[in-house]
Amino acid sequence: MSAMSAIEAAEFDEVEQPAGARLRLVSPPGAAALRPGSGPLAGVSSRPAAARVPANPAVRAAIAPGSPVPLRLTRRGRIVVLLLAGVLATVAITVASMALSGAQAANHGRPGGGYAGMHQIVVQPGQSLWSIAERAAPSEDTRQVIDEIMTVNQMTVAEVQAGQVLWVPR
Repeated sequence: MSAMSAIEAAEFDEVEQPAGARLRLVSPPGAAALRPGSGPLAGVSSRPAAARVPANPAVRAAIAPGSPVPLRLTRRGRIVVLLLAGVLATVAITVASMALSGAQAANHGRPGGGYAGMHQIVVQPGQSLWSIAERAAPSEDTRQVIDEIMTVNQMTVAEVQAGQVLWVPR
């Protein structure tokens, strides 16, 4: 008789006892050397994995009979979950910012789109930003018109060159 069949036989052979008496297991002949915790199957539980109950009494009380054991994350698992959440948040923020910036950029660069109340001119030789601003809006303060022209054309210095295309007020 093999060791496995001896263990199975020891687990399932029961002797009838009088009512109220405890049942005891009877080992088959030659299985006396097999004791729990010894032999080739030492440390192997006889219960299936789904039937195992946690050792913590509080956890054991919270689990309904027959339900699976709740998921517990290891330290590495928690780190992976946090990194995944961070990556997803970064992707969401990137997509949202691209959508918003794309909507703003869609208003510019269309042929004939232009700026409201502005028109394009080509700077002629000998013209300065001051002379262009005086000609574009003679009734307004020339300094404010120059600031507006520089802002609209994204200029950092108040210098223009012949042939340069500028947006100026009407």
